[in-house]
Order: sequence, then structure tokens, then C-alpha cells
Amino acid sequence: MNKKALGHMAALLCAVIWGTTFISTKVVLSTFTPIEILVIRFILGYLLLWAVRPKTLPFQGIKWEANAFFAGVFGIALYYLAENYALEYTSAGNVSLIVSTAPFFIAITFRLLKESDEKLSIYFFLGFILAIGGIALMNYSEGGFSFDLTGFILALLGAILWGIYSVFIKRAGKQSVDTIALTRRTFFYGLIVLLPISLLLGFDVSANNFKDLNVLINVIYLGLGASAICFAVWNFAIKSLGALVSGVYIYLVPAITVVFSYFFLNEGMNIYMIAGTILVIIGLVISEK
Repeated sequence: MNKKALGHMAALLCAVIWGTTFISTKVVLSTFTPIEILVIRFILGYLLLWAVRPKTLPFQGIKWEANAFFAGVFGIALYYLAENYALEYTSAGNVSLIVSTAPFFIAITFRLLKESDEKLSIYFFLGFILAIGGIALMNYSEGGFSFDLTGFILALLGAILWGIYSVFIKRAGKQSVDTIALTRRTFFYGLIVLLPISLLLGFDVSANNFKDLNVLINVIYLGLGASAICFAVWNFAIKSLGALVSGVYIYLVPAITVVFSYFFLNEGMNIYMIAGTILVIIGLVISEK
């Protein structure tokens, strides 16, 4: 299997895992605060990446380290702070719907910073329109559309932050640094930002918090699967396909979240959600063309 095909598989795997993390985070929010979840999950992820690749990565130069640092700040610390706090105000389905506009902000950010030669064809915009229409339809009910403003703003901020992150991670990925080592470095820089924030907001975690097996399983899933493994795989996808092509897989995230939210969080599902899910997938296929 060639590198491009593996890149598509990697991006799809990340979409599936990230689509379920909204549910896991909702479950864990019953025990931990948003900042506590982030610190725990990324420490777990960082330790796993060390176990997989225990070799120390030497200093790579100011330019590369700066790109890795800002990738950690925007993609690890700030993006997940916005997402986790958004989940306190609105449903998992709503947050994933809004965050899935990230490919648009990736494309806009790349254009503004003249970062890529990747062309934005008519198919990209047509697919985007269909996907956004599907996202809107998934959030429609007989009573109309319903968004919590605070949750909406935080989730939209998360989508913008992910677009900025994509620029810095692509810049860092241009240097011949192992993907796992790159991911571990971004986790390190993200934690440097998260730890002092956690002291300001309050960090009160004890062994008693992990007595609930359901909470423990979801914390492990967020830390090892959704953080360490998924970020390493996503960085590989960006290297293989480019940030714009990889980014369109994010359109799948809300469809996955809505389905899993229905079964695990008892969040409602109706004909509009099913039709919207189909539109999102069609939009993905067209954007990919």
C-alpha cells in the first residue's frame, strides 16, 4: 500500500476516534473540570509516546522549535480548552458540528499566510457547502435551530485555532523529524502552557476520582488513544496528504459524534440528523475530488 493510501486511512481513523472523544469528554466532565481532563490526558499521551520512542530528541533549531511550540500552544492547549469548555455549555453533537468547520479555517489560514500551493478547486467549495448544510440539518428539529451562544463561540474558536495549528504542524513536519518525536514535542509544549493555567483555574485530582470504572476507561481512552496515538497518526496523514486534503476528513466527525451520542449519551436523533449525516459524507467525497 502506497503512502498516500495510508495517509487516507490514517485521516479516516482519526476522524472516527475524534468523533467519539466528545462523548468520552462528556462522561469524564461529570468527575473532572475541563482543565483537569486536559492535563491528565496529555500527560498520559506524553508518557505513552516516551514508552514507544524513549530516545531524547535533541534541539532542532530555533525555527523548528518555534513551529513545534506554537503547534503545541494552538493545537494542544488552546484548542482543547475551547472544546472542553464548550462541552460544558452545549451537547457533544453541537460542539462537534461547529468544530467540523475547521477545514474551512485551515484553507483560509493557509491562503492568508501563503503557506501552500494546494489549489482550492470548485469541488472543495461545493463539498464545503454541502457539508455545512448537512451540519446545519443535523442540528435542526421541528422547533427550529437551537445553539447555546457561549458554547457556539467556544466551539467556533476551537475550529479557528485548529486552522492555525495546522499551519505550524505542517511547517514543523517539513523537517526530517520522526512523527512520534514531533508529536511528543508538541505535547510537551502544550503541557508547558496547560500546567500554569491549571494552577490558576484549580487542579484537585486524587485517586478517588478514578474509582468509577467508566470514568477511568474514558480517561485512558482520551489520553492514550485520542491523544498520543491519534495525534501521531494525524501528523502522518498531514505529511502524506497535505493539511487541506487531510482536513476534509474532519467533516466526518459530527456524523460520528451524533451517532455515538445517541447510543451513549441519549442525545436525540431524528430524520434531520440522518439526512444531515448523509450530506456530510457526500460533501466529504466531493471535497476530496
